[in-house]
Amino acid sequence: MGNAPNRMTRRLAITIAGYISRFGAWPTEARLSADALYWLAQTLDQEHFDRLANRLKLRVTKHSDIAVGGSAGHSVYDPSQGLSAALIERVERELAFDELIFDPPSKALVDLTASLYGQEVFHQLVLQELFALTDLGSRLGIWDDVQPPTVLYEPRRGLFDLGLAKFAGGTESPVEVFIELKVGSHLEIGQVERQREGADGARRAYLLLGPTYFRWRDLTEATVLGLTEVAAAVASVGTTYTGSTGELARVYGDRLGQEAQRWSQPMDPAVQWDALDHFRFYAEIAAAWPVPVNIYPVTNRSGQQYVLNAPSAWAHPSAAEWRDGRVYWEIINARLRYKLTWDGPTADRYAKREAWRDALRRGAAECGETLDQPRSSGGRAMTAGELGGDLRPFLVRDGQVDIRESRGLYDRATAVFGSAFRLLEGQPGHEPSDAVAATSAVAASPEPDAQETRDLEGGP
Repeated sequence: MGNAPNRMTRRLAITIAGYISRFGAWPTEARLSADALYWLAQTLDQEHFDRLANRLKLRVTKHSDIAVGGSAGHSVYDPSQGLSAALIERVERELAFDELIFDPPSKALVDLTASLYGQEVFHQLVLQELFALTDLGSRLGIWDDVQPPTVLYEPRRGLFDLGLAKFAGGTESPVEVFIELKVGSHLEIGQVERQREGADGARRAYLLLGPTYFRWRDLTEATVLGLTEVAAAVASVGTTYTGSTGELARVYGDRLGQEAQRWSQPMDPAVQWDALDHFRFYAEIAAAWPVPVNIYPVTNRSGQQYVLNAPSAWAHPSAAEWRDGRVYWEIINARLRYKLTWDGPTADRYAKREAWRDALRRGAAECGETLDQPRSSGGRAMTAGELGGDLRPFLVRDGQVDIRESRGLYDRATAVFGSAFRLLEGQPGHEPSDAVAATSAVAASPEPDAQETRDLEGGP
């Protein structure tokens, strides 16, 4: 559990740090008002009070609240000196103030946070309080005013989770920042588009505390913050504020920090993966590819699946008989698969799959590749071939995606796709470089919306 510095011990540490910054040495005595000395004695146990008294000669003074001195001069408590946090923390460590829990959190609050953490509305309500009562907005880089904002709950008829305004109520206080919060759920394209329109040009911030962060972290039109950034900001509020607000920030920030540890752990291909693992994996793959990608979940009869799909990796064959079909490739559940969608007569579905599969076999042979043929259902989207099997052992090195291998996989996938599509079209042979380039001219396909993804594929 995080620790909060006691108000009086922090003031003493700041005064000592100011002396060190000015004179380059520790002071030898501290002169305290009766009130300051009383609160230090109440705050410190006997061991830590003895440690302080052995380091500094303690005296009572009527002339200042806290002052320290030595042979070089003296320094009075001044919080406006602009001292480095590292120097203040060093003083607290040398006096062992960092060992003390001055403001231990309520066990009831800790237990309540643990039990409600999985509910998004809990995060919404806690963040609403912290934005309104602290400088959390400034620490997150989404609020520029010195004074904390007025916080609106679910503004624009629930289009956003929170809104930050300069003044309370009325038409004179337009929302400056709209905030969308996601914890366990996913942020969908349709929602982003509605929020873009609904914000009317105001600033948008997305606090994405779950896997969907890795899907949207490169969004440039709004501020996107993940669990790591939010946890650090909330924890820093907890070390600054006292009372019930500081206690809430410490407990909540500690729990956020626990969850954030998974975001930085090495990826392990040998364990069972969930949404977070797949989305992190795809985000690192995407960083090495030369084209934009979509990352999204699909729920269908075979269970939850996770897709990385490049819009440039789709093509619409020109023959009239392919009017209702498209071919493409994507990574789904860490496997690179060549597929097709068919919206024409059901009787023609399997024939079109076999035609695409035959072109893929010949295209792969031209590129020196071998494709696997996994089981494929008869849904609207069907798998015709698979390149490389499970990609996780192949791409993950020392807990992260190997950038060179990832880019090499993209080049291999596009080469096979380009050769296979040319053969499907009945075109003459091309050099390998032309085969790779062929995919740049195919028709782009946007990421399916939420409803379409449920119907996209009947199985793997």
